[in-house]
Amino acid sequence: MKALQKAAYIATGAAAVIGVGMGVSAASAHMNSGDLAANLATKLNTSTETVQTALDGVRTEQRTARKAEMQTSYEAKLTQAVTDGKITAEQKTKLIEKQKEVSTKMDELKAQMETLQSDTQKWATENGIDSSYLPMGGMGGPGGRGHGGPGMMR
Repeated sequence: MKALQKAAYIATGAAAVIGVGMGVSAASAHMNSGDLAANLATKLNTSTETVQTALDGVRTEQRTARKAEMQTSYEAKLTQAVTDGKITAEQKTKLIEKQKEVSTKMDELKAQMETLQSDTQKWATENGIDSSYLPMGGMGGPGGRGHGGPGMMR
């Protein structure tokens, strides 16, 4: 199979899995992203890295699309508020600027948290510690093991 065609199949499969996973997050709570990538790689007869890259790309595209939709919706809500005389056009502009500032800061904090989680997972692995013993039940996140999930110590 040609490499490009294979990558397209992987990306399509990943998109389908992610799309289904969004609606059935409880069912996928027991499988973290690495497990998903490894399982898909086995089924698709390709490397885990290739599948993980495809999954990460699809997730990034979905997040970007969601953020754009939310921004459009927020601005439409503010436009309606201006039309209804509830806020001024100047207040709308200030609100949009503040929302973008807060969003940027949240993205920075999220990146810091992801780095902390990754570093903590790496530390646990290097020290032969099962991640279920880490604070927050294996660090929570996409695997769904935080807040009382299966990774929590009992």
